Amino acid sequence: MNDSIAKTLRQITELHSLEDILNTFSQQKVKTTEVNAQIESLRSQIPERILRLHDHLRHRGKRSIAEVRNGVCSGCHMQLATGSVPALKRGASLQTCDNCGRLLYLAQENPAQTDIQLQRPPVHTATPRKPRAGKKQAVMAA
Repeated sequence: MNDSIAKTLRQITELHSLEDILNTFSQQKVKTTEVNAQIESLRSQIPERILRLHDHLRHRGKRSIAEVRNGVCSGCHMQLATGSVPALKRGASLQTCDNCGRLLYLAQENPAQTDIQLQRPPVHTATPRKPRAGKKQAVMAA
């Protein structure tokens, strides 16, 4: 993945956590100037286009970043377009979900789990078919 893309995704994730902390502090009426300063510093480092997308989604009460597992956006739980996952793997540019608009990043795969799944042989068992319910079987009279 491109370093600048990875950096932007980390910054958005950190911005989310700081905003959540700020909301908690605001509800408890605790001094929030230090958190506000960290948020403003972080916002100045994020590209304007991405910041507008983040602000739009946060205003609607949503997270602006979502993990992709098995080709599914964790934000809206919809299957991504065919070309989105390979584009994420290449890491050439930031990708957004066509359904919910969140910025996407790939989940870290667990290689041990993948190996286990590949080693397990497929199970093929033939089961006898049952007659359909509600249908009478023809009885042949001799």
